[in-house]
Amino acid sequence: MTKWCSDEEMQARARRNGTQGRKALECLPKLNEYQTCLYIGANAKRFHMYGMFRREGLYVLEVWPEYCRQVRESRKRPVAGVFEGDIRSVLEIPELMALAPFDIVCWWHGPEHVSTRDLIDLLRFWKGDMHALWSRAILLGCPWGVMEQEAIDGNAHQAHVSTMYACDFPAWGFDVATVGKCDSGGNSHIIAYRTRE
Repeated sequence: MTKWCSDEEMQARARRNGTQGRKALECLPKLNEYQTCLYIGANAKRFHMYGMFRREGLYVLEVWPEYCRQVRESRKRPVAGVFEGDIRSVLEIPELMALAPFDIVCWWHGPEHVSTRDLIDLLRFWKGDMHALWSRAILLGCPWGVMEQEAIDGNAHQAHVSTMYACDFPAWGFDVATVGKCDSGGNSHIIAYRTRE
C-alpha cells in the first residue's frame, strides 16, 4: 500500500496528538496507508486526531450546523469535505455514501454523546450493514468510565449521555486499549478499533 506520509512523520504526528495519538498509532500501525477517512464530529476548537489523517482524503460528518460551518471555513485545518448529519442515519446521506467506502471511520470522543442504546445499535450496525461505510478500519475514542459534561457552545449534542467501559466493545468485534485510569475523567480514555486486514 502507498503511504501518504513516512513512518517517521506519522510517529511525529502521533506525538503531537499526545498519549491518545500514540496509543491510536500503536493500535493501528497502518494509519499512514489510509487514504480516505470519515471523521465523525469536529469543530474549530475540537478536532483531536486531525493530523493523523490525510487531509486531501478527510471528510467530516457533523450533526450541528454551526460546527459544520466552522470546519468548512477553517484555514488552519482544511478538509476534503463536510457533511451535516447524524452518524445514526449516515446511510441516508447520499452525497456522503457516494464516497464510501472510506478506508477508515474515526469517531473520536463521540460515542459518549449518544445514548447507550443508540451506541449498541451502532456497534451492531458496524458489525453488519455499516460495512458499506468502511473498508479497512474503524477507530473509536471515548472516556473510560464516568466523565460528566454538559452542553458546550449552546450545543446540546456535546453533553455526555452515556458511559462506556473497556468491556463494552469486544462483543461487537472491537479490540480495546486504554489510557489512564478508569473513572478519572478527562485523563482516561478507551480506544476501540476494528480492522479488516
